[in-house]
Amino acid sequence: MRPKITDSLTSRRVAFVVTMLAIFFLGWALRGGGPTNTAANGHDQVATDSGPTTWTCSMHPNIQLPEPGQCPICFMDLIPLESDGGGESAVELKMSEAAMALAEIVTAPVVFGPAEGLVRLSGKVALDETRTGKIAAWTGGRLEKLYVDFTGTVVKMGDPLVEVYSPAIYAAQEELLQAIKSLEGAQSEFQKRSAQMITEASREKLRQLGMTQTQVEKIEKRGKATDRIIILSPLSGVVIHKNAVEGMYVKEGAPIYTIADLSRVWVTLDVYETELGRLHVGQFARFTVEAFPGEMFEGKVVFVDPILNEKTRTVRARLNVENADGRLKPGLFVRAEVAVGSDTSVLQVPVTAVMKTGKRAIVYIRKPDTDTPVFEMREIVVGQRYGDVYAVISGLDSGEKVVVHGNFKIDSAMQIAGKFSMMNPEGGGSGGAHAHHGDGAGSVSAETSAETLEPYALDRMEVTVDFLSVLAPVYADYFTAQSALADDDFEIAKKAIADLDQRMKAIPMNLVATDAMPVWHAIDDKIHEAVEHVLHWSDIEEARKAFEAISYAILKMEHAFGHVGDTPHFEVFCTMAFNDKGAPWLQNHNTVDNPYFGDQMLRCGEVKVIFGFDEVLPIQIIDDVPAKFVKELKSVYKSYFDAQKNLADDNFKAGQKALKKLNKVVGKVKVKDLDETAIKQWSSLAKAMLSETEHAEHYSDISEARIAFKAISLAVLKLVKTFGHSDDVDYYQIYCSMAFDDTGACWLQNHEETHNSYWGAEMPRCGEVREVFEPRD
Repeated sequence: MRPKITDSLTSRRVAFVVTMLAIFFLGWALRGGGPTNTAANGHDQVATDSGPTTWTCSMHPNIQLPEPGQCPICFMDLIPLESDGGGESAVELKMSEAAMALAEIVTAPVVFGPAEGLVRLSGKVALDETRTGKIAAWTGGRLEKLYVDFTGTVVKMGDPLVEVYSPAIYAAQEELLQAIKSLEGAQSEFQKRSAQMITEASREKLRQLGMTQTQVEKIEKRGKATDRIIILSPLSGVVIHKNAVEGMYVKEGAPIYTIADLSRVWVTLDVYETELGRLHVGQFARFTVEAFPGEMFEGKVVFVDPILNEKTRTVRARLNVENADGRLKPGLFVRAEVAVGSDTSVLQVPVTAVMKTGKRAIVYIRKPDTDTPVFEMREIVVGQRYGDVYAVISGLDSGEKVVVHGNFKIDSAMQIAGKFSMMNPEGGGSGGAHAHHGDGAGSVSAETSAETLEPYALDRMEVTVDFLSVLAPVYADYFTAQSALADDDFEIAKKAIADLDQRMKAIPMNLVATDAMPVWHAIDDKIHEAVEHVLHWSDIEEARKAFEAISYAILKMEHAFGHVGDTPHFEVFCTMAFNDKGAPWLQNHNTVDNPYFGDQMLRCGEVKVIFGFDEVLPIQIIDDVPAKFVKELKSVYKSYFDAQKNLADDNFKAGQKALKKLNKVVGKVKVKDLDETAIKQWSSLAKAMLSETEHAEHYSDISEARIAFKAISLAVLKLVKTFGHSDDVDYYQIYCSMAFDDTGACWLQNHEETHNSYWGAEMPRCGEVREVFEPRD
């Protein structure tokens, strides 16, 4: 049950109405509104001599209707779209001072000078290889006693490590003692020199067998040989490996211990190609580790690997970090920031001034020396980003003023006026029609704001099913948070967001494809940054701000990787979120549930992209399919349509019989005329249909049949998209958002009128046509 609306909520509604009125009058002013072209009631404006008036929405300029009324998307009153009589060019927009103030237009000068920013990297704490040593057996023998019998033991230089029984050591000691006796008994000068040489050689032999100078001196003083030697630690540190046990025999050179001095460690960072040009030896870096949240450590870049790892597309950079207290443990995950700057002065503009869509970068400049404000669209080429500024390669001059706030409002007005704009580079109309995309991921509606488009519009990357499977709990936590925020439930949202962060940390990196690694790190960093202070959030507004950043990352995940299962995901956008800046989110159901406004404006938003119909099995459209094979598929489609009709009629027995027949006809399809690619595609689809129909005779009721039919429908939809059909009627893809507890499901029909296979007589017309498939030529 939703909480009762408070006085504060009422005040926010009043503020909302005021904001909407301001936007309305802004659009009115941008079009030269006034008493001469608007009637008193705001709706009765008549056509001028120049021709009929087109009516549009200031928030959705793609809506253009021949009559006044309300926007079908946001229900704002439509305003007249008239031809421009100001005389400015197709890349310019004239605006009054009042309209400029209402639109909150802010400009800033283009600056020429040094640029500074941060490069964010991830990596791990590692051992300092220059302070790591292996303790090996200098001679063969038996390990009589281990003074250090477990890893993790801290040792100091000179501490005893192991006692070794060695006949070779005993023989070498006897040689030394005999040489000393010969030296003492020598009579002539020649005998003394010979005995002295033998004595020194015997001492050196013992040192070569691993004895220290002190140990050799003790043997000489004692005058008696021993068959045991104690190996002492050559350095201070921690025993990180123990390769032997008491009583075992070892050969010469066999490793016994590995000791690492952890008073200084390395931090190795993965630097992607895009950042490599800004990183060099000598820069200082600051980093954090999960073990000590909020604490900042520092190190210096001392080495950048000269060779690129072609699998990960990264270069390894290394920091030397003092670790006298031993808190930095090898293996700890690190998030680092390296301060970078341009080597020379560069032309630069604030990031907020640049509107990027695909490869284009657009800014609006205010033209100088004009009686009234005139803004000109300029396409520029941007270089590296340094913090809050972009370096500009071409398209601007120092001192020009660019719009840093309100540029999207100017661009919207340009779209309405039919001029060149960010989304409409050719001019001559609005920036694109509204569309629901049902053909898989990677597609973005033309209406989507460039401010939201740039961070996550990506082509689909090839990943494994195992990787998509481990993403499923991440999506689940995200959807829990989204629903909780829409229900104004702060505590549940807070917990779900914290759980989401933990899920991300638990994902094994070996499942991430090497080509996908840069995108994955960007997603992971974005989520971690947004969730870093989740435990200290005090109210739902903090959660909503973080949720916006998380949503950009999750949308990037959906666009780049997709998801498993046959439940669609819906990308939704609300233009009014965060003071009309607009913000997107992802849902697993079709009805808009706004997480940014909650109960205040629960249904504010519109679906931009639909993901999910092509996620389980990949679609590869086969262009050259033999007509004979397409005719072979007629029996498959017929059996499927028989099942679809009977399930829609609540006829369980007939539907079950049709699914059993489908199993038989799929197994009889002949593929001898297909090439290797087509055979592979058919095999994957046939396997999916057969696995769901092979137990059709054991279905106990119509509910079981409908669950199987849902999975079969996905395979049949992919079948018609891949190979087509040869019927003399069109096929229709239908989607019902309310099927299976509102998770939604699709199916195929050979007639247009909806006959719902999942609801039957209870809701026979629930569903909408998503795609039409004409017969294949």
